[in-house]
Amino acid sequence: MTTLEQTQQQRLEAILQQLLPSHAIAQWQDDTGLIGDIAEFDSMTLTNLLTSIEDVFNVEIDESALSLDDFATWGSLKQYTRRLLDA
Repeated sequence: MTTLEQTQQQRLEAILQQLLPSHAIAQWQDDTGLIGDIAEFDSMTLTNLLTSIEDVFNVEIDESALSLDDFATWGSLKQYTRRLLDA
């Protein structure tokens, strides 16, 4: 399964809602653009997102394996998070 389980997706949405409070994360579609499309989704937001994912999901992110493609859209971010949780 390439999408997140509902509870995990809700946790990811909660993280993003804290980081991007002016956006309706629950309304996003898989093709909703993130990096390059949302002005507030900058390097600091990405850093905070990664730290929050590590904390909330109790995973360790290998920064050398990061790809901006994983953060291009809401769908790719969900797939990236799923891969982290399946590892």
